[in-house]
Amino acid sequence: MFVLIGIFSFHLRLAFIEDVFLEEKAFVKLTGTVEEVDFLSNGYRVVLSDLAFDRASYNLKKVRIAFRHKPKESAPNFGDVISTSAILRPPPKPVSPDGFDLKKYIRFQEIGAVGFSVSEYQLIEQKNGFWIENLRLKLIENIRRQSHGIEGEVLIALLTGERGGIDPHVLQNIRAAGLAHLLSISGLHLGLVAGFLFFVFRCFMSTSSFIALNFEIKKWAAFFAWIGIGFYLLLAGAPVPAGRAYIMTSFVLFAVILDRTAISLRVVSLAAISLMLVRPEYVFQVGFHLSFIAVTSLISFYEYYKNASKNASRHLGVLQSAKKYFAATALTSFIATCATAPYTAYYFGYLSTYSILSNLIAVPLMALWVMPLAFLSVLFWPLSFSSFFISLAAFGIGIILEVSEYISALPLSVMQVLKFDFSLLVFMVFGLYWLFIWKTKWRLFGGVVTLFAILLSFFSTTPDIWVDPEAKIIAIKDVDNTLLVSSLRRGKFAVDVWRKEAAIDAQNIVLWPEIGASQSGNMQCDRQGCVFRKSGMVVAFPRTKMALLKDCQRANYVIATFRVPQGVCHVSHRVIDRRYILRNGAQAIVLK
Repeated sequence: MFVLIGIFSFHLRLAFIEDVFLEEKAFVKLTGTVEEVDFLSNGYRVVLSDLAFDRASYNLKKVRIAFRHKPKESAPNFGDVISTSAILRPPPKPVSPDGFDLKKYIRFQEIGAVGFSVSEYQLIEQKNGFWIENLRLKLIENIRRQSHGIEGEVLIALLTGERGGIDPHVLQNIRAAGLAHLLSISGLHLGLVAGFLFFVFRCFMSTSSFIALNFEIKKWAAFFAWIGIGFYLLLAGAPVPAGRAYIMTSFVLFAVILDRTAISLRVVSLAAISLMLVRPEYVFQVGFHLSFIAVTSLISFYEYYKNASKNASRHLGVLQSAKKYFAATALTSFIATCATAPYTAYYFGYLSTYSILSNLIAVPLMALWVMPLAFLSVLFWPLSFSSFFISLAAFGIGIILEVSEYISALPLSVMQVLKFDFSLLVFMVFGLYWLFIWKTKWRLFGGVVTLFAILLSFFSTTPDIWVDPEAKIIAIKDVDNTLLVSSLRRGKFAVDVWRKEAAIDAQNIVLWPEIGASQSGNMQCDRQGCVFRKSGMVVAFPRTKMALLKDCQRANYVIATFRVPQGVCHVSHRVIDRRYILRNGAQAIVLK
């Protein structure tokens, strides 16, 4: 029944979407209303709606335009009407056959083209947009004014979900240390905010004997905490993990009001169903799966732990309570890391080796220091007394960043993982959910399935050759674990994706030889083209049409970045030329 409901809601959502995309690259002058502002490391990006084009007519509902190398302070506000000149293009195709498809992602946002501005924008009309978006932008501006540096950008990410201002190197350290979940507004953040507000409101109401004696202040505190986390959700832009956490936290708070206990797997299922009914496209987002499998694993384990330790003593001293807290933090980190490892390995191509150690330090600091002070800075912002709390929160963030830098610099801090088949990911996740959901010994079958799928993943075969969807760049995995690429100046994103799929370090990316042989000797190049040999297979990469006749006779595959005339090569299925690539998208070839 739930599957049928999900299919129905998905098709219902599609029925209300205008599926219109730009057909080819174009230079345009346009006017539009700012609907969304995202800050990047080298500028900012806006989504424009209510479009009007000066020279041509395009049936586009929204476009996304990047303003590169522009100061963040110059970004327009939500609701402003601006005019600019931009180069637009259709959403790019995936750079590998199983890669991320931007077109499918922005389809549900009704964005028909992406591009970048080639001029300063002109403010046509300044409007008062949706108040929460304007408040969000003002809060970002206030934090940047009060706290300069990377600590302020991390604080912005914690309060508003805006991570574009964080330096890419710092983000890389955070991911390598296994602390990326701290920047994703989810259950940890909403739970901390709900607990903080519940405590503050209850203490405040208990100061009045009349209120404390005549009203159930615990239930009123739960209600005001629910209002507070709703405001926090809107301020953060309502990302998928935060939406799931908001629904679950709401159930918990209303359970306090109704004198019931709500933390269970049923709440997780209700949260998933609610999100899928409202936004069924979330099912295709990695964050949706990471969020739900993490919380499912934790609730399942602690339900089992609670039943197994019913007779344990609840009277613990301060030292014992502290030991128990840090032990629970380490155990929670270990369980969540293991549960999300299949997704992390498949989609991101790495695993953080020391994530438990880094979380043991960072999570308590985030929970007990950074988040309470961050939220106090918001509460006291109207009173112009936020700088004190911002500086204290930034101090705690600085410690977390130092931990991430230290952990990421340790030997083998990141373990590269070869990309395995998607079907193995399905079996891994199926086994994990089976293990988490069932209560009897039959649940162990899920562990067997997961372990078997993990074992098979070590025998996965990765491609030997990649070609980007625009037929501009080619990469080859050589036997000495290097990635030979046809160009180092363009296609950097595609090359980075391919090297992660092949578990190759960034320093092992090598440019093709112009003339001569590669270091392994498997690739030979001259002015006419290149030939690569591996596993008894020969792959030719002609640079001119004159080399085609010879290449078609001796090569198992002919890969050309230009159009091969028909009739030149008789074995058509072994010829991959520009026409074929533009029609079928990115190519990945396994030489057997």
